[in-house]
Amino acid sequence: MFQLSFGYSAEMSGWLLAPIALISVMLKILIGRILNRWGYKTTLISSALLMAGSVISMAWLDKQSSLTWIICNLMWYGACMSIIFTSINTLVVGDLSKQQSGTGSTVLSIVQQVGIGFGIAVSSIILNLYRHFFSANDGLQQAFSYTFLTSSLFAIALVWSLMKLHKNDGDHLRKMP
Repeated sequence: MFQLSFGYSAEMSGWLLAPIALISVMLKILIGRILNRWGYKTTLISSALLMAGSVISMAWLDKQSSLTWIICNLMWYGACMSIIFTSINTLVVGDLSKQQSGTGSTVLSIVQQVGIGFGIAVSSIILNLYRHFFSANDGLQQAFSYTFLTSSLFAIALVWSLMKLHKNDGDHLRKMP
């Protein structure tokens, strides 16, 4: 989007992804406190809803969007992803024995990578479908916007699946005061 629709260079487009990684790493320090205070279910559902909001907000980015607003949106998304990945990883691996944790982490990592690849493929298909509905001039930007809006539905589906967690799931992993 940054290159094709906004006209940014490849280098600038790459640098714009840095805030996602930066906030993700910086937030790791606080995630334990967040989980201890609000628990896994509340944290995951809240983060998934906030992530849906961040994806929806990306639908309104365009060539005129300020760099500050773009970076804030990307940091918002990165923060939500960091909380979600850390929380889910802890829930999945937290009950495994020391002998199983290495294998469990590997399987979890593989599943996450396949899921990310699948998400990229589905988003590409959605983007390509929307490109056929819009004019050649501003059509690409509109297609990206509608793709973000459609992709936010996956975050809503995540919320639906997270609602099935029990309120006390992961409590044994928390450090209660």
